[in-house]
Amino acid sequence: MTRHVRWITTTALGALLLAGGAGCGDETVTPPPNKVDVGWTAFASGDLDEAKTQFESALADDPGDSEANNGLGWTRLRLDELDGAITSFEAALTNGFTGPDPDAGKAIILRDRVPLDYPAAISAALAALAKNANFVFSHDTSLDWRDLRLVLAHAYYATGAYGSAGAEVTALGGTAPDSQADDYPRQLLAEIERLTRQYGG
Repeated sequence: MTRHVRWITTTALGALLLAGGAGCGDETVTPPPNKVDVGWTAFASGDLDEAKTQFESALADDPGDSEANNGLGWTRLRLDELDGAITSFEAALTNGFTGPDPDAGKAIILRDRVPLDYPAAISAALAALAKNANFVFSHDTSLDWRDLRLVLAHAYYATGAYGSAGAEVTALGGTAPDSQADDYPRQLLAEIERLTRQYGG
């Protein structure tokens, strides 16, 4: 075999190898989208049914996924499935969720759900604020620490802890009335209601 023929053969073989390598490289497998991420995207867009489907699918794969439980809790809250939301938030906490989100969700539900459970609402709100005093819900920034302070103000007032309710009013930038005033409870409630209208809690 002449040198020229050997060069052509070698070059052709190299081209085949390169072509084969390129073909293998093009056969990359795209991983499926993360179901929890897809769920939060749907949640943010207001597609709560899709969000619920994605979070439940993630939990079918891994029942201990604390972020999926947290997402399902908030989705159920928005769907007014309050008992289910509480169950999901508790599952998130049991499975190691360290942020304030599940506690915040529980606090909001427990203040308003019938039967009312103001002591539990207070405990949940305090737990969330202990984890982050400047809490802002990353998936809906219109909900933040002010909402938790309003939960506390309402719950303290409802349980007759007027001094604690007044402290929450002050923390929200409101004006706590004179505790010696004859109509102190009425004035305090009026200020709590004003702050609720202001912050949308």
